[in-house]
Amino acid sequence: MFVIQSLPRCGTHLLRTALCSHGEITCFGEVFNPGSEIHGYPAKHPTVTEVLGHCLSQSRQTGFVAHAYVGLADHEIGPGLERAFRLRADVNVAHGLWEAIPRDTPVVTLYRENLLERYVSQRIAERRQIWLVSKGQPVPLMERIRVDCNEMFKDFARVEALMEIARARFPDALRTSYEQLVDNADSTFGSILEFIGVPVTPLVPGTAKIGRPLGETIVNYREVRSSLCGTRFETFIHETTI
Repeated sequence: MFVIQSLPRCGTHLLRTALCSHGEITCFGEVFNPGSEIHGYPAKHPTVTEVLGHCLSQSRQTGFVAHAYVGLADHEIGPGLERAFRLRADVNVAHGLWEAIPRDTPVVTLYRENLLERYVSQRIAERRQIWLVSKGQPVPLMERIRVDCNEMFKDFARVEALMEIARARFPDALRTSYEQLVDNADSTFGSILEFIGVPVTPLVPGTAKIGRPLGETIVNYREVRSSLCGTRFETFIHETTI
């Protein structure tokens, strides 16, 4: 069994579909997210015990995706993780998940280096209610959004808090970024396959990457750029696509 621990808009669908192209791997989607497709798991709304038992019982290497905020424990605290967030349907599920995962389980922690790109990508996905585009599907028309800089910084703080929680849960996890999956795919996929414990073979993602310049996507890009200048997030504005 293996687990992909991540956050929205960090490449989970890209990685999951790539792993599913391997002849010795099955990878389910967000099995604990009540609002998401679970991509192959044989039952709806499964319990933690059911999912772990199913994955451990398979003859081939089998894993699933879970966002880092799923089943937050009481002691896992940080900016933006207050009561209102914890009561969200996709957060207030799968209690005890992380403690129940055997300690020798390969865990891949997937994150995004550019938090501005992640934030803008999530805003657009929420508006469209389109979370992935498979290869061969029509590419959605470009959308432009206005970014509330205060909300943007709150999102950065929440994401950083969740990634620290993810690191604390599994200090020996393989940490991989979305940017590595895109820019250095073969080497990154190879490292993940070795970590999971299956033969290294070429992988083929089943999703299409849609990249557009942030300057064309954010209506108030100058304001956003100005708010980031002089902060530790300043490098985000030098990246060009979402």
